[in-house]
Amino acid sequence: RKNSSKKEFWCIERRSSEKWDADLNSNGLLIYHIDYSNNNSGNDDKYGAQLAKDRWNTNTINTNPTHPCARFVESSGVSNNHNLNPKAVMYPGNNNRTTFTVDDYGYSDWSGNPLLTSLTDITNSNGVVTLIATANENPVITFGQREANIAFRLTGGATNWNLKIKPRSSASWSQVIENIATKEYLVSKLEPNTEYLVEITTNNASDGAVESSFKTEALTSNYAYISGISTNVISGVKYDISVKNIQQAPKSVKWLINGTVAANGISTFNSTGTQLIECVITYENGDTESIKRTVNATKN
Repeated sequence: RKNSSKKEFWCIERRSSEKWDADLNSNGLLIYHIDYSNNNSGNDDKYGAQLAKDRWNTNTINTNPTHPCARFVESSGVSNNHNLNPKAVMYPGNNNRTTFTVDDYGYSDWSGNPLLTSLTDITNSNGVVTLIATANENPVITFGQREANIAFRLTGGATNWNLKIKPRSSASWSQVIENIATKEYLVSKLEPNTEYLVEITTNNASDGAVESSFKTEALTSNYAYISGISTNVISGVKYDISVKNIQQAPKSVKWLINGTVAANGISTFNSTGTQLIECVITYENGDTESIKRTVNATKN
């Protein structure tokens, strides 16, 4: 994804030990950081101070080790170590690194701006690389019918953040959460098919308020069911699951995988064969509802 200069960007490419690359003895995803911008790229013994774009014309692209203009972003996190095994450069590689995000090794452009796009769930199997690319909005809000997960990236030295949320039609904030120290916060007890306004502030006085909005999903039937997963799953892969069509706001929702409590909305099957997913919903009046589903897990 390009940064604001539009001449500094990242490229991705699948490479394998075939034909011209036979000596790689590795395969997977390569990520390149390219700088063809007006960035100051330091001095060169022959040409003196140069802009990054000038290095491409003087064949000095990578002669300054502190500001190479075409470099690998190694899965190992080591910068420009030319003695690395290719398996330590590629993704997932022998580091089994499946993400390339703003949180990984502090990746940013040469001006210190964070990545505008994240790559997650990187896999390499049977000659095919798959991944999920997501724009790094701030905040990033993912939502369902009665919940919303709000992820906020702190900058400028801030250490915690405050969240306000309300239906657009409401005059006052319905939920106010202060001093959030985690990167994400799950907001519950929302109404389906409703537009909400969000306001975020931090403990850094120089930061202004960040505003956003979203609209929860509508109910689709009178029957609750477990969503986000198919009948056949892969052992070891993370699945984001949810329960749809809860008819009234729940007090709590608990997930169990084969009888063991699991993280809210996230399930990983560590064994093969038949797996039991159970969602236990508790309502404000004390009533409970249990929804179960079986899936079959196999090795990749």
